[in-house]
Amino acid sequence: MSATVKVTECFEADCRYCNPAPREIDGIPRRIRVDHFSAGENAIRAAVQVVEGMGASKALTDAVSLLTQAQSRVADHVEGIIAETKVERMR
Repeated sequence: MSATVKVTECFEADCRYCNPAPREIDGIPRRIRVDHFSAGENAIRAAVQVVEGMGASKALTDAVSLLTQAQSRVADHVEGIIAETKVERMR
């Protein structure tokens, strides 16, 4: 017989689920404010800029789309949003 323990309090100061970033800052969504991006969001933004600078093709457009989806999922994590959505796979 095993018991299930539910954690009701986290003791980590930087836990994003216990201490999420605000979703809005001065009425503007945090995820579109570059000055409030997390390190992960900034890294993905930099990758998007590099890929966009490589030229134009369907493959690069797909790459930018996937990176943008990844940035949105990182923002969900930072804001403490637990989403059930899955990232669509490109073929």
